[in-house]
Amino acid sequence: ARRRLSEVPAYVSRFDGFLRERSPDLVHANSVLTLAEALIASRRGHAVLLHAHEMLLRNVRGRLLRRTAWRHLDQVVAVSQASAAAMAHDGRTPRIVYEAAPVPERRVTVRERPHPFTVGTVAVVSTRKGSDLFVEAARLLSRRSGNGDFRFEMVGAPSDAIERDWAHSVLDRAKSIGITHIPSANVFERFAQWDAFVLPSRADPFPIAMLEAMASGLPVVGVRRDGIAEQVVPGSGVLTSHFSAGTQF
Repeated sequence: ARRRLSEVPAYVSRFDGFLRERSPDLVHANSVLTLAEALIASRRGHAVLLHAHEMLLRNVRGRLLRRTAWRHLDQVVAVSQASAAAMAHDGRTPRIVYEAAPVPERRVTVRERPHPFTVGTVAVVSTRKGSDLFVEAARLLSRRSGNGDFRFEMVGAPSDAIERDWAHSVLDRAKSIGITHIPSANVFERFAQWDAFVLPSRADPFPIAMLEAMASGLPVVGVRRDGIAEQVVPGSGVLTSHFSAGTQF
């Protein structure tokens, strides 16, 4: 944190120089994490659009971010109805621009009687994405079924600096029960090896991985949270109110 703070003045100077050199008609601030840059651009007289990809909490930090964005920026857009509701402030609600994902040329082959039944997830290893819930559900399901009926894969790196130690402990548990962890991969190639995609997020505005799995034709399971409930509608997959190992495909 100290190192990052010491780099701020030089970074702000470079960003300010970039604005003067390019003189953009519109600055697209991609995520609430770029609010500082958005404010700098706004004060330099540029039109600024904030593209919110987060689920802001109703806490002091969330209220401050919402109020700042609506008071000082020209427009705010969100990636789902859920994220728009979380970003709403003082009677103003963001416009919605949904996320998108490419549709692969070939759909996955849905096997009638796979053995083992392979279940995978794609996400940064984090509490927000429910990585520990995936591991625990895999443990329970493996214990109940036995006979190698199920196989599990996790694609995603423990890249969140704040949760790095926690993430590595989750991966240690995953390894101990036989879950395969792949830090990064071509997701469409992994989908072709799976029989279902699962995303047990605790909070998620509109996950692209879910869109990619659905676009590939892979059966999907998600929790009834935030933007996931807008993606997995009746007939397109399975939604659970509480993620558990008892979900039926």
